[in-house]
Amino acid sequence: QDQNLTENQTFLDYSNTPMLYFYCKRSLPSYFCQNLQNTVDDYLQIEQLKRINTTKTPVVIFSNYPQNWWDKTDDVPNIMRQNIIAEHIYSNYKPYRVIDGHSIWIAKGANYKTSIVEVDTFINKPQNFHYKHSAVLLNKYFQKPGRLQEIEKLIPVLSNEKGCYHINVNKESGSSSLVMVKIELEYSAVPGQLSLELFSDSTFVGTTSFYTHKNELEYLIPISNHYLWHKMVVNSIYIDSQEGYKIKSLTFNKDIRDEY
Repeated sequence: QDQNLTENQTFLDYSNTPMLYFYCKRSLPSYFCQNLQNTVDDYLQIEQLKRINTTKTPVVIFSNYPQNWWDKTDDVPNIMRQNIIAEHIYSNYKPYRVIDGHSIWIAKGANYKTSIVEVDTFINKPQNFHYKHSAVLLNKYFQKPGRLQEIEKLIPVLSNEKGCYHINVNKESGSSSLVMVKIELEYSAVPGQLSLELFSDSTFVGTTSFYTHKNELEYLIPISNHYLWHKMVVNSIYIDSQEGYKIKSLTFNKDIRDEY
């Protein structure tokens, strides 16, 4: 790395490997040494992003390779837990090489030289994110005015007799960052699960799922924290619902919080 970075440049550790700063003798672009483990809410994610830019921090240690427990502490992937940072990385950096068991990303536009040829193939595979019971809580939190800006509201069409719905997504919804989808049900008689399967034309992009609660009709989930969402344009979503659910609408919103 010393061949490509100046003395004043450093990297962002997104892999929960903070000792790399010591071994590489690079400064920390964060308040905490264990920055990812201590970035426990959205406010701290925003504060972290204020400390980095692609000029002074042109490299990201994105993950362990292959990924391990540190990439999904307590079975929650970093991409879900710190989704705002993840989407910032997608927008400003690109996968580069696998070096010493880590997936290294560099700033878009950078052109570093290395003899290493191994690349991260896992990042290009569709991911499955499960928000479990948090979708109903996210919906209540984001009800405060000024936190979301509506992009479009769609009425899904029942595509088969097994309760699978389908919608076509416009380009703005399917290519924006920090997109959250609000799902409204006609009724919810029993607890169950809903899964949103994302497609770019016929290419499967990934799945985002959550649990439903009895008598709760509105849910909200992040949807654009899939890397392939940023690499492609999602234009089609299938909603796999369990028997007894009727989906009333899906509303695409952009997270526009400025309270930080």
